[in-house]
Amino acid sequence: MEAILGFIARAEGPDYGLRVAAYEFRLEPFARALKAAKDRGVDVRIIYDGCPNPPDPKTGKAFPRDENRATAQRMGIKSLCMERVTRHDVKTPPISHHKFIVLTKGGKAAAVLTGSANFSQGGVYGQSNVVHAAEVKRIAAKYSHCWSLLEADTEHAVLKQELAKLNDPHDALPKVGTTCLFSPQPSLAALNWYAKLASEEQGALFMTFAFRMNDLFKNAYRTGAAPLRYALMDKLLGPGVRKEKKQAALDGMLALRKMVENRFAVGNRITTNAFDRWIKEKPLGSTPMCNSSTRSSCCWTR
Repeated sequence: MEAILGFIARAEGPDYGLRVAAYEFRLEPFARALKAAKDRGVDVRIIYDGCPNPPDPKTGKAFPRDENRATAQRMGIKSLCMERVTRHDVKTPPISHHKFIVLTKGGKAAAVLTGSANFSQGGVYGQSNVVHAAEVKRIAAKYSHCWSLLEADTEHAVLKQELAKLNDPHDALPKVGTTCLFSPQPSLAALNWYAKLASEEQGALFMTFAFRMNDLFKNAYRTGAAPLRYALMDKLLGPGVRKEKKQAALDGMLALRKMVENRFAVGNRITTNAFDRWIKEKPLGSTPMCNSSTRSSCCWTR
């Protein structure tokens, strides 16, 4: 949380701007910091997920749209916000899962804060999330262009094509520095590239997995070259595993976890090593379940 608020605080006055793209926009300290930035003359603009998802049977609210709206209204920044609907041609659109803030100075992108953390209590305090501040103007400019495409309500298929043009090449090991890839992707090429990097790493491997480990990365943890492989996970199994296949899937993950090269820290109440309980956090609010593996923008830093 401190990193997010500190990044916003860098926008000191009228020469600065903040461009926010959010899936969940329901964390009051975050919204309050944006309002404070606006009050000191910063050009603040916010896009959040406004997809008309089916209402929750208990609350009657569309998640996260209705809470996003309520936060913007309650914090007095509704005029700064725009709702993003990913597809207008389907009844239940895919989520608009970007989570980044672009800092501009003098009208030009200067830095970007990105990562896997939703702007919600669960996203910041309850899940195994990270944020990255990329102090590279070239990278920040790419994110700024991505934000502009979202603001223009670019049609979904066209958006894929345009974002693919922003991707840094990913056919070889990146040089020292920061490389960025954007989603949605037109293919699984980027995911395969990440898996290739993970499998071929000769030193040590450190990865976070929000809700499950993709099969491509299971192979990296099973047969990868790294002699030490860490994984930080919320759960060993994610949602959607059929009941009759759950035990076999769990046995497979436990076998992977017990390999001498692997160290898995799982954010639940199962105690299999001293690290498990250390990372367990229980947020006061609800924790969103969302697939960040295919719909969020990523940075790879080497």
